[in-house]
Amino acid sequence: MNSENLTVSMRRFILLFTLSSLFFACNSNQTTEQETEQQPGSTQTDPQKAVAPPQPIPDTREAQLLLRDYWVFEYFIVPGNPEESMANRGKWYKFNGDGTFTAGHWQDFQTTGTWTLHYGGEFPIIHMQAQNDALTGEYQIQGVSNDTEYMSWMGTARYNQKGYAVKVMNLLTEPTRQQFGIQ
Repeated sequence: MNSENLTVSMRRFILLFTLSSLFFACNSNQTTEQETEQQPGSTQTDPQKAVAPPQPIPDTREAQLLLRDYWVFEYFIVPGNPEESMANRGKWYKFNGDGTFTAGHWQDFQTTGTWTLHYGGEFPIIHMQAQNDALTGEYQIQGVSNDTEYMSWMGTARYNQKGYAVKVMNLLTEPTRQQFGIQ
């Protein structure tokens, strides 16, 4: 992916983020109890849950970036659901070169799992399968900032995450609420 495509991808993400923010500001969407039960967000990890065995990770630019430190959800946009969007801020993944990862929310460890990176479409796709279903996901990596400290991901239909927009940032440590101005 050349720098012109990265710039276009980042502009798309910024436009999507801006439009989604305006949508959230104009719509206060109430969810029913049944809808809330079906949404991801559970912190239950099932140590008996089988996840796919680790697969070899390709030696690509995106893979090398993902192996750096912690990738943290700075912004997570779920169309029509501002509560879930805010609740996912601070989730993090620590990807390992052996195809495994650990994940959590703020300074709380929540799960382990396996990850793969696929190529073949317009964008690379990262697939994460966790023992905690709330941290299982699949996203297109649609952009990487020039300084490689940020990425924009878009959810796929595989886990009903199509339309989810995520801005992840690279941190040296697990994130804290204070770093994000949340007390």
